[in-house]
Amino acid sequence: NDWISCLPIGLFASLAHCGTVLASAVGAVSFAQIVKACEPVFAAAVGVMVPPMEVKPFLAYLMLIPIVGGVGIACIKEGKGVEINYLAFLYASLANAAAALKGKLGSSVTKSLKSDQAKNMDAANVYAVMNIISFVFTI
Repeated sequence: NDWISCLPIGLFASLAHCGTVLASAVGAVSFAQIVKACEPVFAAAVGVMVPPMEVKPFLAYLMLIPIVGGVGIACIKEGKGVEINYLAFLYASLANAAAALKGKLGSSVTKSLKSDQAKNMDAANVYAVMNIISFVFTI
């Protein structure tokens, strides 16, 4: 039954990978990576919205402004203005949201599985099980 608790994390890992690959396939790889750089913004939003709520210090949220600004500046093409491939942006944002949810849910599942020493589910084993599940979801 412990592997069932890993299913959502494996699904989100698979979605994060697929979103990244699809974003790179439909648009420039550089643009997909630029949008993926906003993952901390998604992680902060998920941390506040998904229970248990994790509110970080104000300075941590303030540090997200340069990230968003840098991504915006990186999207500006010299002489062309802002050029956004919306489908690539959508896939990269899906990947960011899935990675943030994977991180949020993964930490709580890992803590609960590691607490029972009889199960031999240390961080490496939990990571392996989640990646196997992610592989199954991907195929």
